[in-house]
Amino acid sequence: VVTHLRRTDKEMPMSRLQVLLLVAKAGEEGALVRDIVKASGIVQSTVARSLAHLEDTKVRGNAEPLGLVRTFPDPEDPRRVRCVLTEKGKTLLSDIENLM
Repeated sequence: VVTHLRRTDKEMPMSRLQVLLLVAKAGEEGALVRDIVKASGIVQSTVARSLAHLEDTKVRGNAEPLGLVRTFPDPEDPRRVRCVLTEKGKTLLSDIENLM
């Protein structure tokens, strides 16, 4: 599993993996960033940084965006941010499940 993850993200710290798994657990509705912070115990700035690495946007120091997660304003309150897996993210998690 770790080898498979390293093909996608050479670093993949545990905090980033935990954020990815919490987004996946939320399903199609998506996870609120504040709920990820609460469930993980990771500080908000680290969650935000992890999401930036997991998204489609280029992050300083990364050669290529990962494209595993998409964030968007919450329809009920645009000040909140929701996160969902992209198709690439769903494929990665499906591959991980199959390896386990």
